[in-house]
Amino acid sequence: MSNDAAIVAVEVATDDARLARPLTVGAERVDSRRLVVVRVRDEAGRFGYGEGSPIEWMDDASADGVRNRLEAAATSIVGSSTAELLRGSALSELGSDATASAARSAVEQAVIDLAARRTARPLARLLTGPQVAEQTSVPDVPVARLVSANDDDEVAAFATAAASCGFGVFKLKVSDEDFDRSLARLAHLRTALGNGPRLRLDANGCWPAADTERRLKAVAPYAIDFVEEPSRELDRAATAAVAKTAGVSLAVDESVASEADLETVIETGAVSDMQEVFDRYLADGGPANVPKYAVDPVRAVELIRGAGGVAVLAH
Repeated sequence: MSNDAAIVAVEVATDDARLARPLTVGAERVDSRRLVVVRVRDEAGRFGYGEGSPIEWMDDASADGVRNRLEAAATSIVGSSTAELLRGSALSELGSDATASAARSAVEQAVIDLAARRTARPLARLLTGPQVAEQTSVPDVPVARLVSANDDDEVAAFATAAASCGFGVFKLKVSDEDFDRSLARLAHLRTALGNGPRLRLDANGCWPAADTERRLKAVAPYAIDFVEEPSRELDRAATAAVAKTAGVSLAVDESVASEADLETVIETGAVSDMQEVFDRYLADGGPANVPKYAVDPVRAVELIRGAGGVAVLAH
């Protein structure tokens, strides 16, 4: 069966999902997420589901805005092939802002989910290489555990339970208006975990510029990997300078969304040039490297012919 299919219907819905534990981000307490769900249907009546919910307290987009954008683009989606949707050629009218990114992500997820259902394979297997697809189980993917508990005792119990499940890296939000409260949670977390597990902190850019250096020095004794996005009030150079003084490593996340943003990071001296970014972080064995696989030529020809294509050998 070819994985390509024509979309004959698209539905968009929103819903509120309550978090099991509230999350504090800056001055805001987040109790729920507004979800945007897309369902596409092919000519055989199969469905695919995707989700494109913006982080409304960080992104310049809203769930209602994403829904409106998707509903406006529905006539372009219907009648398009899954290949056209994945190439993006049928989604140009969504635009290029944060709302468009969330909307496009929802459609792409729905199309990929539909492809998995059409081939009667779990989505995890569809997204892996042929070697993994032939295994009886999908390999584990290491992830960090976000500590969403707020009460000090709850933090300790939460961390201990997660560590017993095999987690070895923990991420703690330290974006409260009351930094002393964040610091107390960090102390409880490190005490509960001991010295083995790794800790990472995320301030979501909420620390005031005048107090960032003091806060970095305050968290340094807890053997943390890094502080992510400490203060949006400080420019890159100033942030790098206070971090060096405090002896704490930094991480960037939402503030780097383009090559130009990455260039400003390079200018701080964190890396010498763009090539070092690839050599240090993206090369084989690097912390951001995702191993690629090479498709066996015979298997590649089989896949092409099975999809109704013509295999051509070149070079």
